Amino acid sequence: MDKYEGFLEDIQEKIAKKKGARDILIQQLATYKKKRKKLKNKILALERGREVVQEAADETQKELEYRIGGLATLALQSIFDDRYSCSIQFVPRRGKMEADILLEKDGLIMDDIMESSGGGIGDVVSFALRISLWSMKKNRPVFLLDEPFIRVKGEGKQEKCYALLKQLSNELGIQMIIIGEEALMYPCDKEIKIVEGKNTKSILVRRAG
Repeated sequence: MDKYEGFLEDIQEKIAKKKGARDILIQQLATYKKKRKKLKNKILALERGREVVQEAADETQKELEYRIGGLATLALQSIFDDRYSCSIQFVPRRGKMEADILLEKDGLIMDDIMESSGGGIGDVVSFALRISLWSMKKNRPVFLLDEPFIRVKGEGKQEKCYALLKQLSNELGIQMIIIGEEALMYPCDKEIKIVEGKNTKSILVRRAG
């Protein structure tokens, strides 16, 4: 009888240990489930956050495409004609976003902006991009321009360029200091003539408005 009682006690003790181990496993499983739920919620939050960031980036890119491309297009069409348009396209390369400047004429993409129309198109687009970038930062509103449209050719086109400078200066509150030919300086409010010779001197000419 004692032998059986001892056997039963051993069995009961083993069962108790197994139950204790089971209880520990159940607690650990519950803990792991809680952790898994937290991690799942964190992953969902991160994914949602990434979606929000991507949406914001997409909106920012669209805004940049509109503002930069729009101003460049207006500048081109005011100097040349309605056949020209400029757009910005963001393309992922080497793990980061890069911007391609696309120039269209009569619906056809032009390969080299700087060589188009003898470089005059490039001068106008380059200036428009500078104004666009300034409009986003709005830091010091002063531009120093050294013959900014020297490669723009065609009757009356240079005059249109400088008239555009005058318009942008008035509308955006930008001060432009321009180095250029005297004949093109008529839109300027003030003109400083540098006369080369034995005695180099400057003459300040004031214009109304």
